[in-house]
Amino acid sequence: MKKMTFALCCAALSASAIELAAWRGETVTALVPPGEKIAWTGKSFLFWDAPAPKGICVKLGVAHDVKFVTKVGAFDYASVPDRVVWGERAAADGAKRVVSVSVAADAEPGTYEFGDMKLRVVDRVLPPAKEWKYYLDLWQHPWAVARAAGVEPFSAAHYAKMEPLWKMLAAAGQKTLTVSLVDLPWNHQCYDGYRPMIETVRHADGTWTHDFKLFDNYVLFGRYCGLGPHISCYTMCPWGYKVSWLDENGKLQKAEAKPGTDFFKEYWGTFLTDFANHLKRNGWFNDTYISLDERSPEDLRNTVAFMQEKAPGLKIAMAGNRKPSEFNGIAIDSYSQSLGHVNPGFLAEVPQRQKEGKVTTYYICCGPAKPNTFMDSELDEAFWCGFYPAACGLDGLLRWAYNSWPRDACNDASYGNWRSGDTFFVYPDGSPSMRFLELVNGIQQAEKFNILKRAGERNEALTALAAKYDLKAALDKKPGDFAALVRETKEVLNREDDMPNTLSAAEKAAGWRLLWDGKTLDGWVGEKNGCKAPPEKGWKIENGVLTVLPRKGIKDGKWVDIPKEQAELGGGGDLVTVDDFRDFELSVDFRLTEAANSGIKYFYNRDQFKGTCEEYQILHEAHPDSTKGRDGKCRRVASLYDMMPANAEPYVKPLGEWNTAKIVSKGTHVEHWLNGHKVLAYERGSDEFRAIVAQSKYAKEQKPGERWGEAPAGRIKIQDHNDSTVSFRNIKIREL
Repeated sequence: MKKMTFALCCAALSASAIELAAWRGETVTALVPPGEKIAWTGKSFLFWDAPAPKGICVKLGVAHDVKFVTKVGAFDYASVPDRVVWGERAAADGAKRVVSVSVAADAEPGTYEFGDMKLRVVDRVLPPAKEWKYYLDLWQHPWAVARAAGVEPFSAAHYAKMEPLWKMLAAAGQKTLTVSLVDLPWNHQCYDGYRPMIETVRHADGTWTHDFKLFDNYVLFGRYCGLGPHISCYTMCPWGYKVSWLDENGKLQKAEAKPGTDFFKEYWGTFLTDFANHLKRNGWFNDTYISLDERSPEDLRNTVAFMQEKAPGLKIAMAGNRKPSEFNGIAIDSYSQSLGHVNPGFLAEVPQRQKEGKVTTYYICCGPAKPNTFMDSELDEAFWCGFYPAACGLDGLLRWAYNSWPRDACNDASYGNWRSGDTFFVYPDGSPSMRFLELVNGIQQAEKFNILKRAGERNEALTALAAKYDLKAALDKKPGDFAALVRETKEVLNREDDMPNTLSAAEKAAGWRLLWDGKTLDGWVGEKNGCKAPPEKGWKIENGVLTVLPRKGIKDGKWVDIPKEQAELGGGGDLVTVDDFRDFELSVDFRLTEAANSGIKYFYNRDQFKGTCEEYQILHEAHPDSTKGRDGKCRRVASLYDMMPANAEPYVKPLGEWNTAKIVSKGTHVEHWLNGHKVLAYERGSDEFRAIVAQSKYAKEQKPGERWGEAPAGRIKIQDHNDSTVSFRNIKIREL
């Protein structure tokens, strides 16, 4: 038997140090190079003798060798360090040590040194796994746990054995709970068979009844562990079409129920009606999918047509190797494409599916040879598999086996005609595999990639990085190629030289200061509360982005109500700086949404002119106000609101991208800039300006002897228009 070695490239490792980088909220895992100094505390390995800094948790363990056959049907064995046991000492035979570092969301950014390990905490936040957009679907196998633990299925002891394994999967962002409706939905392809979680009885009079007790208990358990919210039910179309039930004497009966046949309709008809009603009573209907695995268009068509008749609205999930559009207009709510069939034609359909709220993933199983997560795969392939959806625009990853263990998985990963490691990611003793830990590393980087992409940051760098995750290139990669790509991925995502809400040395030297720190509302108050304190709602701070939340929506140019729970989050009112400003240069990044409306107001004084003042208009053309006001042009982006139009249309970036507004005010001269282009200039107090004021709605605010828009100084204000979602960042100012 030969021993195989590998390197885990979740960070750049050197002979003398471990260098890790993590966002706040992230957990990173790496192999420990030989010879690194550690200290033993009696409970865990530590790299230092002092307590860990607040918000940082470090644990070490050992990656134990597990043997496996190197080729299906052969007897040539190899071994690889794969089963990770936390808290163990390294064995004298040189077992691989593993370190895991978890950084809390409130940990202080900066660089930490723990003996021979250096950790750089990046000042960005990765949300909790349950909030990730990434759609992970690894199928769970409860009966494998029962057999390996020697306990009765779904006994208290069984649930206790499943709990740590299921929680580990939830921490990886798992979005589905695997439920079986029939006996052996995939025949007996695993060492342990799947059994039905809903008991079906056919009575002597031909009627059918169903017992949902086990199903209910298991779903509640899965949600307690954090799995879901989706419930994937396999299946109405099992391999071989075999279904089973108990007769009136409790005897097990079996028959074929092929979609479209009379018996299919008899067997599944009452079930669908009962199941749909039961799900609705429990509040689970919208989370539940009838899942079909690699079925033909004919089987799918017959199954869906019958579902729509008996349980309209019940969702369909499917794995296959065709474009979703090739299933003759059938709406597949969650579709997973075989990796080998992920091509431009398939990917072109994904954006529209996402707009419709449908899930689209890819899946790997017994192939391809690489990239994959087999025992003899490079570990960096697991990272690639986890990250790939972000690079190509998919929602996530499906893999058929989280814990379908062979007979003695902890010692031998081989099973039948499957590539070793294909059937599981975790071990019966509760240990994760190195393959699973590296997959999670990749998933976290995918989530970070999409956070940056949604924020409109590093567009060029992200596009260039995504292009390197080319499937054809991955199939031909040589040893070490995956490792190089992993290093580059982490370098791009963990950069700090272009962080928002920070100032460069040159900016500081030029006198710039941040008006918003990217984390709190320090230095700001709310107009609604009399400028006494920051607003208590209406403004959301997330990953260095300040977003105003709406109380109303706009559809087809008209104001409409939004769901009550969303509307209640809005209504915080305008944000106002604590400080006044006279001569200044103000720069603000803003990101529009469809029909958005906001503004940057300056020279604001709540006790003058009823709080009205000059405003740099922020508005999307679909908003009803875009053609109103003076000349129908003075309420468009970068205009002096309702008074002077700006020549800004050529410079506005597409929805979802960041624009940069700049206001320069020196004496009576004011300029509006957009994305580096001056689009408007005027002189406060000039005859032209006063003539425009006299024709505007602000004229009525002037008392005898007063001049609107000519205040020598005032505060900066960001508008809450009540009907829009607009985001801001990089709010900075310098006094001239």
